[in-house]
Amino acid sequence: MLDQKKIEENLKTHFKIMNEMCLQMRKISDQMERLSNELHELSRNTGSIAQKITGFSRYPSGLPGVPG
Repeated sequence: MLDQKKIEENLKTHFKIMNEMCLQMRKISDQMERLSNELHELSRNTGSIAQKITGFSRYPSGLPGVPG
């Protein structure tokens, strides 16, 4: 059976690892949000370019879900 000191060391290690994982997940989440925003902007720009070329807009207002 583990002694109290070993249990405390294991818990400290566990929480350090968990904290680092949470920090990494936050960074990944922030990166995903930035990428999502960039993709949204790219999509809008692509639609705008396509509209200028073809004269046709899938979204008359320029925004999905917003009536023209």
